[in-house]
Amino acid sequence: MGGLWIPIVFAALDLIAVLQKKIRLQYLSKPVVMVSLIIWLILQPDNGWLIGWYFIVGQVFCLLGDILLTFPRRFFLFGLSSFLVGHLVYIFCFQLWNVELTSWFILLVLAVFSFGFVYIGRIVPYLKINRGTRRLTALVVIYSIILSLMLLSAISTLIQPHWPHSSSVLISVGAILFFASDCLLAYDRFVESYRFARFLVRSTYYMAQILMSVGIAYFMTSSFSI
Repeated sequence: MGGLWIPIVFAALDLIAVLQKKIRLQYLSKPVVMVSLIIWLILQPDNGWLIGWYFIVGQVFCLLGDILLTFPRRFFLFGLSSFLVGHLVYIFCFQLWNVELTSWFILLVLAVFSFGFVYIGRIVPYLKINRGTRRLTALVVIYSIILSLMLLSAISTLIQPHWPHSSSVLISVGAILFFASDCLLAYDRFVESYRFARFLVRSTYYMAQILMSVGIAYFMTSSFSI
């Protein structure tokens, strides 16, 4: 079933609203992207696997996080927590435990967590020196670990035999973009604001969610249309 163009169009409209600094429009356009993407994935043919539904549950928590992060800063804790739960569901969806412990997988683990620790090491000092963000330190560390596990789980689909190659490639690229989006967001929020931060964070996030959704759709059925 077609319809993928709908969340893509809404994502483009939201990014235009970001560039034009139309804040009120962003409150509406950002959640609509995920709502339309979730509906699109629900409408895809299902081959009987529950993995697609697990992924949709994760998307719902990401949608809740999107909504909460548009509120004032005091809601950041709740938004971050929603995304954390979403990542946990994604980890369950990608079934990391099915991977054989090979030398290549060990290298993958080391590479992913090296990036994760660099991310944590860059952000935590700035959290601790700011009285307003100090209380977020533990949650940000936990979130970073879970985010790294999500990335590892997504990339591990490349070496899991029951994942089609086209599906696992899309999911892996999407997860890398999701990781990049969160790193860009954390740097802007806690380290130093930079130009076009919101545009870069949202564009990588939308690409991540769309690519991962298409990857799951490939897994759910061998044929679908854009």
